[in-house]
Amino acid sequence: MSRYVVKRVLHTLLVLLGVSLMTFALIHMTPGDPVLVMLGTDATPSELDRLRHLLGLDQPLYVQYAQYLGRLLTGQMGDSIFQHQAVSKLIGDRFPATVELTLAAMSIAVVLGMLTGVISAVVPYSLFDVTAMLIALAGVAMPVFWLGMLAILLFSLQLGWLPSFGRGEPFVQAVQYWFRTGDPSDVVDSLRHIVLPALTLGAFSAALISRLVRSALLEVLGQDYVRTARAKGLAQAPVIAQHALPNALIPVITVIGLQVGTLLGGAVLAETIFAWPGMGRLLIQAISQRDYPLVQGIVMVTALAVSIINVIVDLLYATINPRVRYG
Repeated sequence: MSRYVVKRVLHTLLVLLGVSLMTFALIHMTPGDPVLVMLGTDATPSELDRLRHLLGLDQPLYVQYAQYLGRLLTGQMGDSIFQHQAVSKLIGDRFPATVELTLAAMSIAVVLGMLTGVISAVVPYSLFDVTAMLIALAGVAMPVFWLGMLAILLFSLQLGWLPSFGRGEPFVQAVQYWFRTGDPSDVVDSLRHIVLPALTLGAFSAALISRLVRSALLEVLGQDYVRTARAKGLAQAPVIAQHALPNALIPVITVIGLQVGTLLGGAVLAETIFAWPGMGRLLIQAISQRDYPLVQGIVMVTALAVSIINVIVDLLYATINPRVRYG
């Protein structure tokens, strides 16, 4: 196992190196000049050249990339061109909001997906099963931005149940305030703000998990040991809970773990639609401003988080499935 961990760490470092190179190349290939955006079209050529020199943008690209890698190796990501703050501070301020949204979306996806998949497998080809799988198919096919717009139109504009944008009090702080004062109003406000973006972001994962759980559980329910358990007189619920479901969940857990990384990296659209103050919204702003250091920093942090999650998922899969051995 230790040898495998070392191999995965080295693999992660190579992935991060590739991500840094691709991000650097793509953002410098994108049309637009950050210096021109900062100074405006009325700036003189000498003013543009002076600012390029101050920002180091007049040096060859390979020199800029080498300097960027050097800063990364020392734990520095530079300063934002437009916001004049350290990239690490800007990301640190926004990262908790993205994590909160990702965990909320994943929690909704797991609960809905598991419940729907198990019930559909227990009563296959019933009205519930057919309806649930049709909804799941729509959830897999439906774009996030379109689903988000529909959610805002229905639950915010038409019914007025939930806010359509912004973030309430951070959930952890709201819970702490509730415990100190006995006032749950901040928790309620936090939940009301996160419901729509979390549902929108987690819809695809919920649909994927439900279909996978149904398929895996139906396969396990047809195995000999499950039929034997039923022949011994065990009721349906214990058979599923104690014998079928644990084995059916082995491939599902891997998918769930990978979906966490997918949601973390895919929160850009949900954060933009609902004005959620996370890294995704900050990334869109940085791209529009050609803020090279900030774009590179956000992409690198996201890639690192996803890589760490993938390693954890692999190790967890080896733990719950004794048949898997890593060299």
